[in-house]
Amino acid sequence: MNKKSSLELMRIISMFFIVVYHIILHSNLINLSTGGTKFLLVLLEAFMVVHVNSFILLTGYFQSDKNAKFSKIISVCNATWFYKLLTFVGIILVTNYFSLPNNVDMNFHQKIISILPFDRYDNWYINCYLLTYIFSPYLNVLINKLSRSKLKKLIIILFIVFSLVGTILIGNILPDYNSGRCMMAFILLYFVGAYLRLYPIEESRLFSVYKPKLKKYVFLIGYILLGIIGITFRMTAFNISIYDRFYTEFSDILYMTSISFLSPLVLIQSISYFLFFKNMSFNSRVINFIGGTTFGIYLLHENRYIRDNLFEWLNMSSHANGGIKLVCMVILLGIIIFISCMTVEIIRKAIYKFFYKRKFALKLRNKVQDFIKSLGLDINY
Repeated sequence: MNKKSSLELMRIISMFFIVVYHIILHSNLINLSTGGTKFLLVLLEAFMVVHVNSFILLTGYFQSDKNAKFSKIISVCNATWFYKLLTFVGIILVTNYFSLPNNVDMNFHQKIISILPFDRYDNWYINCYLLTYIFSPYLNVLINKLSRSKLKKLIIILFIVFSLVGTILIGNILPDYNSGRCMMAFILLYFVGAYLRLYPIEESRLFSVYKPKLKKYVFLIGYILLGIIGITFRMTAFNISIYDRFYTEFSDILYMTSISFLSPLVLIQSISYFLFFKNMSFNSRVINFIGGTTFGIYLLHENRYIRDNLFEWLNMSSHANGGIKLVCMVILLGIIIFISCMTVEIIRKAIYKFFYKRKFALKLRNKVQDFIKSLGLDINY
């Protein structure tokens, strides 16, 4: 059964979720809105919160039976660097020629960071992804050495320690852990993705009563129900946070449970979402092609010069209580950003492909490989 296009479709939808999620987040719309508008925005986020986790599950699913490649690391670095330089130059041109304000402090330190491939203040996902990818050969050794029962026990232990206990006890002590933007989430979901490849849940006794065509809808229903629970938790958190300290702390736990990538609720919802697409079967060149641009879409729209300026220029906060009209605006803007970033990524990939095939590029790659070999390192290119 060919599932490649179904998972590529998930990649596309998840990236669109990320774009819309960031519009709401960086415009501060939920905090500025009230009543029905707040509920509609919370509803959107409750079903879109699976976006990041779905990409990590994909990494574990596909990478857990492969060796890490040096060329992949270079490719990620090149793309990241390209968009950092592009947006740095772009913001200077746009603010100078169109007299638009720049909300990013352009001090010397910021300018230096902007011309470097990576920095610890931005692109948290890329940093965690690269670390996971680099260590994936060692994670894969552990995955392949463990029996099914032991791998399951390891995932349960990681789930209890990182997700369940972490969500309830750690609270706001570690902000990145609190939101799930950390290596612990990557490690846990990498193992889960690998487990789903090795031991498909849909083939277990629990789901044997369902016909193959119905199984994906079971996972879809699970995803929807968990999203509804997430809405309930978050709206409850908003309503009880005004009371005394006990209610405030309980409100924090409910809020984290509904929004953190590492919370038990969001993890299980993400797995249900992943399994829905995993159990679809179709093939489409168009879907596969668009799916291949999602990495660039993320890098461009989530760059600090874009996220800290675009929504201010558009004055999205002035529509914070626009109700269904605001939701339509957010979705339409998400489509425009997605298509615009996709177009830029297609151009970038064409440029890189052109230079990659040139003789000087081949000579440079050979020299780098010879240098690495001279150091006695055995690297998979």
